[in-house]
Amino acid sequence: MGSKHWIGPHLTIWSEVLVWFLGTWTVALAQNSTKPAIDIWRPKDGLYGFDNGTAFAVPCENLPLHYIELSKRLIAANEIYKCKVTKLTDVAADTLRLDVNCDDATDGKSRGVMMLRKIDEKSFLMGWRGRSESRFVYCHPNDERGDSK
Repeated sequence: MGSKHWIGPHLTIWSEVLVWFLGTWTVALAQNSTKPAIDIWRPKDGLYGFDNGTAFAVPCENLPLHYIELSKRLIAANEIYKCKVTKLTDVAADTLRLDVNCDDATDGKSRGVMMLRKIDEKSFLMGWRGRSESRFVYCHPNDERGDSK
């Protein structure tokens, strides 16, 4: 009879310690498994000059202009092409994948993927249709050149 009274209180204490330990361990694992939030990047909506690498000092008005308006899910270049963004995916903090439906002056209607990779706050690289990436520079209306400060 004496042993029953001795096991009961000690078993209760040990079960409470075990529950506390498992609860603490579970919370610690949950905190370590959360991914840190990445800062997402989006190019500003507006006009961008296509810079093939030789136009560093050329004013934006002398570059082929492209309209980038991700807020409206649109990328276009005058009469050359117009693409509607159907899906936007953050691949990394500075890289976007855009699934697009395009109407191109020479190729007609097509679906494709555009990859945009941030260079700095005013420029990015865009790859499309398996071609090499091209640099696009933001052309602020008041700037003589998108690169100017």
